[in-house]
Amino acid sequence: MEPDNILLLGIKGAVLAFRRDTGAHLWATELKSSSNNFVTVTSDEFRVYAHTGGELFCLDLQSGQKLWHD
Repeated sequence: MEPDNILLLGIKGAVLAFRRDTGAHLWATELKSSSNNFVTVTSDEFRVYAHTGGELFCLDLQSGQKLWHD
């Protein structure tokens, strides 16, 4: 899928991906449970970078698979 057609949302310690054109749910990846559920999300054409609870996560844009975290 074209990266420009993927909408990312960070909520409640997770990242969710949807198709922009249809709204279809693509994937959801739970990052970590914490008292702070706020997730900051940015992406490039291959990866998603998300920050929550003092940790940085890198996910595959197409699948949501965790690639690494620090």
